Amino acid sequence: MRTIKFRGQRFDKEFVYGYVQYFKDTDEYAIDDYAVNEDSISQFTGQHDKNGTEIYEGDILAHDYGGYSLIVYREECMAFCRIDAKDVGNINGYYNLSEGAWCSCLQRARVIGNQYENPELLNYKND
Repeated sequence: MRTIKFRGQRFDKEFVYGYVQYFKDTDEYAIDDYAVNEDSISQFTGQHDKNGTEIYEGDILAHDYGGYSLIVYREECMAFCRIDAKDVGNINGYYNLSEGAWCSCLQRARVIGNQYENPELLNYKND
């Protein structure tokens, strides 16, 4: 069974990990009692890279073949997917991976950053 947890960036730019809370009266989000930027909240995929690092939505992976990819959640697929970094923003660039393909792909990939701290690794700039 997959562990359900989240990551979010505090306003001092540090990341915290745990469960998300939403405070309706202030329209703010928190993870483990730390206020976080709503746009930075990412869910744990339940997978690890070749070094054992947890992989979250928004992470950027470096592959042994030399490419980078971004991990995203696609509502229409109801699944975590990867997209080649050069194709970010291209609706046709997504790969919906089966469990076997995930394991094979991740055994040869490592987390090198995320879209919030390292947008320069992708084909776009996060304004």
